[in-house]
Amino acid sequence: MANRTILVGLAATFIGLTALLVVAGIVVNPVLLAVALPFGAAAYLLWYHASGRLHDRMRVEADRIGPTERERARQ
Repeated sequence: MANRTILVGLAATFIGLTALLVVAGIVVNPVLLAVALPFGAAAYLLWYHASGRLHDRMRVEADRIGPTERERARQ
């Protein structure tokens, strides 16, 4: 993957925002904990993609499912 550095940087930014919102949610207002959830989910997905695990999982799923209709027509 060519832009792995960008993805890791984005994931780190979202992790920082999540941590800040969790701490602020504990100290200031519990509503901020609900705001932190989407940031945490985005950080996890970005990290999962940057680590290459998402690509590996999609490849395994594609191999498990088998050829698509278009690939079968070419054979």
